Amino acid sequence: MVVDGYDDYFVDKVLSNVINQEQEIDADWKTLKNVQKEAVIGIQCGSNWERLKIILDSFVPIEMAEYINNK
Repeated sequence: MVVDGYDDYFVDKVLSNVINQEQEIDADWKTLKNVQKEAVIGIQCGSNWERLKIILDSFVPIEMAEYINNK
């Protein structure tokens, strides 16, 4: 989905619609899909990697983010 020429609004709308179409999803699946969406949009927009990392970390509990960051 990260392709030159698509703006972040378009990518956000498409990925949000795909996520919202899923009938049988649990909270973890939805969180994972939203993390993926934010990563794609951040990469597409050329976001600063440190800021993108903070945004992605905010989707999971602090303890898990600290564990992931220390690996």
